[in-house]
Amino acid sequence: MTLLKIADPVLIRNVKLTQNVMPGDVIITGNRPEISSVRAFSGDDAVGLEYFGGCYEGVADGALTKGDECYYDPATGKVTKTASGSYHLGYVSFAPANCADGSRVTIIHVPNGTTLAEGT
Repeated sequence: MTLLKIADPVLIRNVKLTQNVMPGDVIITGNRPEISSVRAFSGDDAVGLEYFGGCYEGVADGALTKGDECYYDPATGKVTKTASGSYHLGYVSFAPANCADGSRVTIIHVPNGTTLAEGT
């Protein structure tokens, strides 16, 4: 599952890829989810990954509400409240009133411990 960008990120970090990516793909770097803004291939240098910031639309894995901390589950490709086996993605900025598995939600990409000094 990919995330759909709604607003631009604050910081983009350039990396050398170890896998092929498409826009919206979530790449786990260490313990943080970064989001690809371009199509690129394994071995490409200086590919910009969205390090933090920005607003994205994704698919919920269960009930979520506005303001919830949310995580990216790489096994399902969904946004979840479950921290175990997942990576902190940020916060839910919009969820429908009857949010359930498969609902579209909007998240703000602010992984735990993010600072402007990182990645620069």
